[in-house]
Amino acid sequence: MNKILLYLCMMLIAFNSFAGVCNNGSLKGAYSYSLIGMTDTGYGIFGAGQLNSKGNGTGTISGIGSYFGVTSTGSGSFTYSVSALCVTTGTITTTNGVKTTFWLYLDRMDASPAVKVAYHGNLVAKNSVGSSFSGMIDKVDGKF
Repeated sequence: MNKILLYLCMMLIAFNSFAGVCNNGSLKGAYSYSLIGMTDTGYGIFGAGQLNSKGNGTGTISGIGSYFGVTSTGSGSFTYSVSALCVTTGTITTTNGVKTTFWLYLDRMDASPAVKVAYHGNLVAKNSVGSSFSGMIDKVDGKF
């Protein structure tokens, strides 16, 4: 699994036209997310919500998900680091104690050269209870 993730990250980096412009401030503001995944035992995971990044390596997350057939809401906080190649590595800790490691590739940035803030990204993740998933984030304009 780790080799596959590394390969995917390397492929994404190869196609990055924004190389060298990303930093923690590139992931700033409100983003909607959606994800789909699978537990190690074969149950499906689905989720959607919002993450709010402060642009300084920290943020909050909230949303709704279906896990083991049970739908519930959740929230938490996260820390992250964005490389110059626009690959974000971070950890989400939910209020119920589940930790999720994620890798997020910021593949589109704001058109304004002075801003350089991401408005889209693709992610892969694995959490501490044996689930893997992938999804996307999109910049929220206006109210969520």
